[in-house]
Amino acid sequence: MSIDVDPSIDPEWPSEVDESDVSDGQTESGRSSRLRRIPSRLRRIPPRWWAVLGASVLAVLLAASIVVLHVLHTRALDRDRQVIDSARSAAAILLTVDPAETRRYAEQVLTVTTGEFHDEFDRRQSDVASLLATGAGMTQAQALEAGISEWTDGATAIVLVTARTSPESDGVAVVRPDDGTDGTRTVRLRMTMTESGGTFKVSQVVIV
Repeated sequence: MSIDVDPSIDPEWPSEVDESDVSDGQTESGRSSRLRRIPSRLRRIPPRWWAVLGASVLAVLLAASIVVLHVLHTRALDRDRQVIDSARSAAAILLTVDPAETRRYAEQVLTVTTGEFHDEFDRRQSDVASLLATGAGMTQAQALEAGISEWTDGATAIVLVTARTSPESDGVAVVRPDDGTDGTRTVRLRMTMTESGGTFKVSQVVIV
């Protein structure tokens, strides 16, 4: 038995798939999938609120940066003040002389010095005591001005100090120099201050 097919009737073959329709469908499906991953309460936030939130976060970060810079600047000022105060105190100790208190003088100098300067002074204490004992008399020193010339590293600074020395009577007649002045002198020191044991001490000193 044979089956006749009318050529005028087209068979109902599946129609071609529109690629654009598939693409659009996939796009919509992907967008819906992404939206489902965002919490619903976040999807309800208006876009302008996101802009406000971003600006707020930026303002907080800027304020935090300013605070950090302020803290660092304050610490640097405190460090500068510490090294200057130490240099002024050390200059007064180095230049204040009392022939009757040579041991006390040596102890004070060793307290404010460090490094090779400290070791050299320690070795020559007896020579220094002899020199002071033959001096003309007591000399009192006072630091007038001091300032940092430079930081050579984080633990060492060069400090310039201007000090004034003058004879002190303390019940004894003041020894007058031969030039007829009252004996007051201005001394300028270039002091290398090095951090040691949490404070700054003299590691080198030069009269300039």
